[in-house]
Amino acid sequence: MGKGKVISKAVPPYRECHGATHCIAEISKIPNVKIDYERLAAKRVAVVGPFYINEFLISYPPPKVDEHILPEYQNYWAKAKSEAAFR
Repeated sequence: MGKGKVISKAVPPYRECHGATHCIAEISKIPNVKIDYERLAAKRVAVVGPFYINEFLISYPPPKVDEHILPEYQNYWAKAKSEAAFR
């Protein structure tokens, strides 16, 4: 734990996500920003809300990322997980 890195080239719609594991977004704060959910899911990047960071830092064991996936992203995430299971 504790080896997080901010990807400085990450800009909406977040297609360039090489090396990313998580995308922390608060959709209500960025209503006019398009996020390429399909691309992020294909790269297995978890799109979570900001509360995930808090839970991650104060909880042991760390929270399950699946419990913090944004509602808008859940279908993309589930599809990517099921496709990965068959690889």
